[in-house]
Amino acid sequence: MTDIITKPISPMKMKILEDPKFGVTKKLDDYLKDPKIKSQLYEHDIKDLRQREENIKISTRLNEKLKEELGLSYEVEDLLDMPVQDYKRAVPYVLEWLDEYTDWRSKEGVIRELSTPYAKKQAYKTFIKEFVNTSDEEYHSYKWAIGNGLW
Repeated sequence: MTDIITKPISPMKMKILEDPKFGVTKKLDDYLKDPKIKSQLYEHDIKDLRQREENIKISTRLNEKLKEELGLSYEVEDLLDMPVQDYKRAVPYVLEWLDEYTDWRSKEGVIRELSTPYAKKQAYKTFIKEFVNTSDEEYHSYKWAIGNGLW
């Protein structure tokens, strides 16, 4: 099973992740220009940071879409923190954007946010599609989250 992470995490990776500018105004390549920083990162740290940077871009674009389409005047950091009436209206857009995420951990987070009584009816077909198209061996916890959302 490959969804269990056993690789060490470098302190430098944690430092980058704690920087509020990471992925927003400061890109991973900006950090990697510094040889001291690059030398303190494992290859799997760099791969993970690139994926996180991509997820920030996707989330930012989704946020802009929700603000535009729904007329929201606030940033959506977590769907579950939205007022119920906005959450219900956001579900179709979030389902539409699920395929944008290429990292199963990010997709799992979205699936969990859509596993509420307010969203299940709209999310049902997407959950089934994701469940059928996901490998049992590789992404066990992702499939578990989907199954939980279907429950």
